[in-house]
Amino acid sequence: MSEMSDSLTEQLADASNILVLEDGASSADERIHEMLLSGLTERETDVLVVTFSRPGPWLDAWGDQLVSAGSNLGLVRLSETDRREGRRNGAHVRSVNPNDLTGLGMAIRDFFDGAASSPNDAVVCFDSLTELSEYNSVRTLFRFLRVITQQVSTEDATAHFHVDPVAHDSQSLARLKPPFDAHVKCEDADEVSVSRPY
Repeated sequence: MSEMSDSLTEQLADASNILVLEDGASSADERIHEMLLSGLTERETDVLVVTFSRPGPWLDAWGDQLVSAGSNLGLVRLSETDRREGRRNGAHVRSVNPNDLTGLGMAIRDFFDGAASSPNDAVVCFDSLTELSEYNSVRTLFRFLRVITQQVSTEDATAHFHVDPVAHDSQSLARLKPPFDAHVKCEDADEVSVSRPY
């Protein structure tokens, strides 16, 4: 791991739910994911990725590494049209409509149910809240986040939720922040700061 990755890992060591604020137009996105997920191949970890992106890039980047390290990878694709499910590259892939927060909550619950019988650490990467807010009101999304973050804490897991601060007004962004233990602000790939809400 790089020195920056080590520093970020240390600063977030006691945080369960992390809000990652990064400009969606920035090139830092891939680098931040790498830093937050770094070290996963060094220990057995169950990872769930919730994303609007196609599964391919995630599976190419992490699938083989995690499976070969004795870890498990699950991927929930948020899509109104893609309903394909099954195993790909050793990972379980399922689709959920982004309008269906109940269905998304059930998919996350299923992940934790499976992880409960595993000695591995559990990590959830949620990419991104900004896109999910296009399908759900801020109020509805906040209630969903309260439930999910409590679940993450109860399961002694770690989750990072990505949001583009440029795409939200300050009031909406402020309403989304309370459920999180730590906020990671990414100015660019080389300038990352961590703050606590309390």
